[in-house]
Amino acid sequence: MANKPFPLAYADPAGLVALPSPATTQSVLVVDGADIKIAASNTLTAAPSGGGGGATAPTAPVTIAASATLAAMHNGSTYANTTSGAITATLPAATSVAAGTRHTVKWIGGGNALTIAVAGASGTIDGAASLNPPSLQASYTFEADIVSGNNWRVI
Repeated sequence: MANKPFPLAYADPAGLVALPSPATTQSVLVVDGADIKIAASNTLTAAPSGGGGGATAPTAPVTIAASATLAAMHNGSTYANTTSGAITATLPAATSVAAGTRHTVKWIGGGNALTIAVAGASGTIDGAASLNPPSLQASYTFEADIVSGNNWRVI
């Protein structure tokens, strides 16, 4: 069998993180503690050491200048610009994403309010219905906690 290169993924204390792979690659080498696994796609499904679910590979950053719901498969950074008015960045329902999925929201510009909320009536962010960053340039990383319901945790 010929050797085939695989993009690398590595485990950090908070879970698996994948490096981008070429469009022609259909597999990812996953290192999880002492285990080395080949995932069938670029979506990581192996649980990090200590249990938990998989997480999707990070995607390119997105900038929003109007209220928007973050895509369930985004799993990356969102830059919020409130120059044109107050906006709400809505996290998807935590129950609609893989456990451990992360979204980072950073307030990059504008003097109007930024609100971060959760889709679904029962969704919370650390127990609150929404979060309002205190100042421009504030940044929060959220992680889906589907074990306790439709909740996101600030990490």
